[in-house]
Amino acid sequence: MGYVIRPVTADEWKKLKELRLAALADPVARVAFNETLESASGRPDAFWQQRASSPEEGGAALTFVGEAADGKWNGRWR
Repeated sequence: MGYVIRPVTADEWKKLKELRLAALADPVARVAFNETLESASGRPDAFWQQRASSPEEGGAALTFVGEAADGKWNGRWR
């Protein structure tokens, strides 16, 4: 199955949060992401909304995701 790599949009912040928390649940994630599941889980929705926003929408940077033809997001962190 192929993936399209594209930027996340501001209205997709819940999906971005879900993917990030799933990645951080991996035991070696702290090394890869320099963040713990506990700290990310405690962040408010406003944090995730800004993280999903592009610079034009007030965000600090673009965040990219791999999206399958069926709309499912996937990430590989190992």
